[in-house]
Amino acid sequence: MVTVTPELVQEVAKDLVRPQNRAVFMSKFMEIVDKGRHPVPFVPNTIQSDMVKWVETPGGRNIAVKPSQVGASSIIIAWILLDTIFTPGTTSVIVAHEEFITQRLLSKAQAFYDSL
Repeated sequence: MVTVTPELVQEVAKDLVRPQNRAVFMSKFMEIVDKGRHPVPFVPNTIQSDMVKWVETPGGRNIAVKPSQVGASSIIIAWILLDTIFTPGTTSVIVAHEEFITQRLLSKAQAFYDSL
C-alpha cells in the first residue's frame, strides 16, 4: 500500500504536465468498462490521443462537436479529472443538454476517480 503524501502528489503532478505521461498514468491507474462490461486499463486509442491535443490549448474553454462511440467523452473526462485532482484551485464542470446525460457523464468521472 502506498502512503499518499503532499510530496508524492506534487511529484506525480509534475510528471503529468507532459501529455505522454498522462496517457501512461491513465493506462496504469485508471480503468474503464469495455463493451463486454469488464473493467480494463484505460489506454487512449488513436482518436482519443488526437483529441487531447486541443484540450491543452490555452484559454481554458473548449467547445467540440464530437462523433459518437469513439471515446471522446471518456478521454476528456479522464483528462480534466487529472487536472482537477492534481492542480490546486481547479474547478471543473460537466454540462450536457439533458440531466440524464449529465448524470451519465458524472458517473463516468466518478468511476475513473474510484479506479484511482
